[in-house]
Amino acid sequence: MATQPHDLTVVVALFSAIEERNALIETVKSKDAMLEACQAQISQCMEEKVLCERAQKKLAKGREEVVTKLEYLSEMVEIFKIREEEAEKSGKEIEDS
Repeated sequence: MATQPHDLTVVVALFSAIEERNALIETVKSKDAMLEACQAQISQCMEEKVLCERAQKKLAKGREEVVTKLEYLSEMVEIFKIREEEAEKSGKEIEDS
């Protein structure tokens, strides 16, 4: 039984379709690997975002503490200036007497 030209065309078309399918499978695998890498990167970025938010909160709290302490020190400086002025006045009054 001899093969017909039509049979060869079908075989060639089938072989071509199989090659195309294999190429598409490789493309899908490649895209899937890229997707997994992107998802891992997104996950890492989200973790970094959480860490940055925590650090930002700690910095804000630390800044508030520093501002409060600076305000306290500023008040203390004013008190010491007033006391120094009072002491100078008292010293002059004692010298004048």
